[in-house]
Amino acid sequence: MKDGGSDIIGYDVERRDTRLNRWVQVNRDLVKSSNYTDNTVTDGHLYEYRVTAHNVAGSSEPSAASKPICAKPMKEKPKLHLDGLYGKMIRVRAGDPVYINIPLTGSPIPTIRWTFNTQHLQDTPHTRQEVGDEYVKLTIPKSERADSGLYTITAKNAYGEDSGDITLLVYDKPGKPKGPLEAAEVTNSSVTLKWQKPEDDGGSELTGYIVEKCEIGTDKWLPCGGYCPNPTFVVKGLDEGKQYRFRVRSENIYGISDALESKPITAKNPFDPPDPPSQPKVLDHGPTFVSLAWEPPAHDGGKPVTGYLVEKKEKGTQEWVRVTSFPIPTTDFIVPSLSDGQTYEFRVLAVNDGGIGKPSKPSVPVMAVRKMYAPEAPEAPHIDKITKDSVTLSWQKPNDGGSKILGYYIEKRMKDAKEWDIINNILHKATTFTVPELIEHKEYEFRLLQ
Repeated sequence: MKDGGSDIIGYDVERRDTRLNRWVQVNRDLVKSSNYTDNTVTDGHLYEYRVTAHNVAGSSEPSAASKPICAKPMKEKPKLHLDGLYGKMIRVRAGDPVYINIPLTGSPIPTIRWTFNTQHLQDTPHTRQEVGDEYVKLTIPKSERADSGLYTITAKNAYGEDSGDITLLVYDKPGKPKGPLEAAEVTNSSVTLKWQKPEDDGGSELTGYIVEKCEIGTDKWLPCGGYCPNPTFVVKGLDEGKQYRFRVRSENIYGISDALESKPITAKNPFDPPDPPSQPKVLDHGPTFVSLAWEPPAHDGGKPVTGYLVEKKEKGTQEWVRVTSFPIPTTDFIVPSLSDGQTYEFRVLAVNDGGIGKPSKPSVPVMAVRKMYAPEAPEAPHIDKITKDSVTLSWQKPNDGGSKILGYYIEKRMKDAKEWDIINNILHKATTFTVPELIEHKEYEFRLLQ
């Protein structure tokens, strides 16, 4: 500053309250030095200042105005004004920015320290920190689920400190279900899957799980129908013997998680079908039926036999036809509705929870006809007439065993002889017969054969 060729004799100091926009001189007497303390300010008001110099020749033009200065104590404990953070809880969706602006007072300007879940929080491009004369800012340009937690800010200077907690909750899709994804039960057409809830639900209650399957050898994942609210699910409609992979994803209102995948699982029962039963035996038959019986299989496949299926095959064909519509519990069965005079073979298959076993060895061929037996033995013949060289015999017709008796053979032997002699070489059809050529006064025995 130039003195105009004469010593400066003093200064006048003016101020302007930014609210009033009017300049007011604040000193009564000329200020001899180049500094001045204004003790008439109002706390919190913003002021601008300018100075006018004086010498014996007169007064200078006022200086340029200073920057606005807020009237506040020079020795003040820090104060964080958190009133604007209602409940001190901030909720955002993953990907959204987070802005935390906190008004700050304190003199001298306090130092600021942030912590996240009690750990010191560095100033990084992900968590940007800014401190001004009257504010503190924390900015997260793109929030992540991992940013959720407790943020603590501490302001400190030589006259004290202040701190506050702010909770940030970032909502996101849930974490993937916790493994392993295992088969709790497997059958030939279904798999019961089990897993655990995700460790992180994304900050929102799970709405359920999405279960998918993929047949080994393909890359096509298909949804397994049905709502799945719990960490277990029964996948039905699988093809026996095929291998599948399964995967599960958890879901909430904010999205779907990554998938938890299983190892290959084969759709098969944990036990096998039973071995074949024994070869069925024919117990009886008639014009329209055959009665069968058999022994259980030597090995039941690890699960008890629940029944048997019976099949028939007509002579001259290769087609086996099932004659039981459902498994029968016994080891015998009368096959009905056969054709009179037709020859059949029969076989049996054992059944358990593992399925239908292999068929037994076929029975011997049997014709569906009325069963015939050998006739009963005739009673001893009666002596009807005796001559010197002949005897006339008669007898009752015995039970024919279901078939017409064709005739009789008559045998004789002398008393005390061991061998019997056939009298007639041709079957005799009647129930009387005269034995010729006997020796007079000899004793004979007679018997009948059919």
